[in-house]
Amino acid sequence: MGREYFMELYWRSFFQEVEEDEFGDINYCTMHDIMHDLALQVGGVKCAMLTSHVKDIDRRARHLSFNFSLKSSQQIPISLSQTANSIRTVLLPSQKWEGNVLREGLQICDVIFSNFKFLRALDLHDFGITTLSNSIGKLRHLRYLDLSHTKIKALPNSIMKLQNLQTLKLSWLRDFKELPRDTKKLINLRHLEFRGLRDLNHMPSGLRQLTNLQTLSYFVLSKGTKLRHGCGDHVAELKELMPLNSLRNLCILNLRHAITDGTAGNLKDKQYLQSLTLSWFSSDARKDLETAMESTSSDAYGMTLESFQPLPNLKSLSLEGYGDDSFSPSNAASLMPSLETLHLLDLSNLKGWWRDTVLRLRNIEDDLHYLPNWFKSLTSLRSLIFDGCSKLKHLSPIIQHLISLRDLYIAGCNELDMSNAEVISWKACKSLVSLSFNDLPRLETPPEGLQYFTTLRDLGFLECKNLKAIPEWFSNFTSLTEFRLYVCPNLTSLPEGICSITSLQKLRISGCPILLQRCEREKGEDWPKIAHIPHLYLEPLDNSESSSVSGSSKWKISENFRVPQLCNK
Repeated sequence: MGREYFMELYWRSFFQEVEEDEFGDINYCTMHDIMHDLALQVGGVKCAMLTSHVKDIDRRARHLSFNFSLKSSQQIPISLSQTANSIRTVLLPSQKWEGNVLREGLQICDVIFSNFKFLRALDLHDFGITTLSNSIGKLRHLRYLDLSHTKIKALPNSIMKLQNLQTLKLSWLRDFKELPRDTKKLINLRHLEFRGLRDLNHMPSGLRQLTNLQTLSYFVLSKGTKLRHGCGDHVAELKELMPLNSLRNLCILNLRHAITDGTAGNLKDKQYLQSLTLSWFSSDARKDLETAMESTSSDAYGMTLESFQPLPNLKSLSLEGYGDDSFSPSNAASLMPSLETLHLLDLSNLKGWWRDTVLRLRNIEDDLHYLPNWFKSLTSLRSLIFDGCSKLKHLSPIIQHLISLRDLYIAGCNELDMSNAEVISWKACKSLVSLSFNDLPRLETPPEGLQYFTTLRDLGFLECKNLKAIPEWFSNFTSLTEFRLYVCPNLTSLPEGICSITSLQKLRISGCPILLQRCEREKGEDWPKIAHIPHLYLEPLDNSESSSVSGSSKWKISENFRVPQLCNK
């Protein structure tokens, strides 16, 4: 329902520049100043933005936003005490805390908890507090609570009195150790976010009772016998996930500790599940990954993976640290027809999964000479990375079947030769938006088929040291907004057609000595070709000598790629 309202306002230009993630969820948007003023007028006196100088608040105000850093309870206007029971929202978006503990933080919280007893939403993120007062239990009508980026180490038991709470945010609490044992009592909870809790090593039992849960940052399994010795029966097992059928995204860590009969996850009933990450280790245990994989039997891997299929509506699948050699991406493609993103990380024992190709090889680095035939079934795939596939020779003709592909990143493929690639193979990729070539020694000129990518918005050639020329058909990229050239020392000039691409907003050139000289402002031979581009970043390899036409910028080689890796170095 919320998305419908948002999109209706977006279509009416109330919101602008909307950015969505790979699943279509809204990440970012802007609002025109005129619309902002209109919103303030429509909101009227019910929505009040407080400054440090405001003393009197309209009695009709219901939703408060403190537009300054609140450091003392004395800064809360006394006039609010007269209408405290009417306040429904308190937001603190301007807190500027950089690790320091706010001395009066606990006192400020007590004032808020004790006076605004009918609050529905409370945002305390970046608030410099180390503890949360027991008086939080007085906010029995609270539905939204954000405690992210604070120094809180634990939640008080009184928080379990918030039976109406729907959203609880606990992300990036560096000293937070564990979720409360009675978290199960928050029966109306829909969103439980706790990203970045590095010391969290188990989940409390009873989470199966939170059947309304849509967001669960991750589910971490523990080494049962050792941990339960100190925690009794308060540690959750994998079967706790069975009734949670409203989850949208699910990440399970430390699966090597899982004991399952093949039905523990019950994921086939999770019809809303769009993203699934299965990791056989935790983020802080990567250094011990090899040892852990050796100590886990192949039967345990197989049994665990079997309990997570089929998933007909899944769009993204990630497998991390899976130590068996039986996984077949071709089977995954058939069991998950909606799959758009496949991420395989640290699958060191994976072999023989492209056996319907000409060659049979032993590992990712040495095996993949051609794209396997099962790639043809990935018609919904949107993002793809080839990184460190050192023996990969050709992408065609299989590439033409990836008709939904939007992002393609190719790096470290030493044998890849695209000079004779069939044009028809590339013409089929009509949805491609972002394309990057990185460290391809056999690339001397872009494949001719690229000229048909009229939808392309981002293009990069990075460390392609034998790249000699950009063809004149470059002018066909009528939708291009960003073009990047990084460490291409043999590239001697830009095509004439670049001056006709009016959509181009950013040009970044670094470590291309000949080209940089030709693009020198007002003097270089290629300057007239690029003078129309609003944002130019021209940098030698030595950043200390860097110069920028519109300001300096240090940029990442693959800054636009948040897509999965197929092969790792």
